[in-house]
Amino acid sequence: MTVSRKQSLTDWQRVQLAQLEYHNWHLGEDVLLPDGRLIGEVVKLIWTADGFRATVIRSAADPQIIVLFRGSSGVRKGDPTTWTNEWLRVNLPIGNAIINQVPDVPQELWTASKENLIIC
Repeated sequence: MTVSRKQSLTDWQRVQLAQLEYHNWHLGEDVLLPDGRLIGEVVKLIWTADGFRATVIRSAADPQIIVLFRGSSGVRKGDPTTWTNEWLRVNLPIGNAIINQVPDVPQELWTASKENLIIC
């Protein structure tokens, strides 16, 4: 079963879809929810040197693109670069900027804002 605008996802299914951002996707792979519902096909994987990660999915039912932005992996699920690429270079500076009310944006967020990354 595919998802179309007429058959929108429930809130719980949206949570499940968001959790798929941590899956190690491959080009051409089908994206399925745990209940077997087909969301679409992986058409682009974006991994940049500054730690930005995103998976671009072409919807199976509608002419739309879904982008899963991968957040921090954490200590248990991360790899040796998790501390340097995600926590020291991104998360701690963001936290510091919020606490100290400093308008500072890490490079990873600038990368995410570039529109030419997502175009398929």
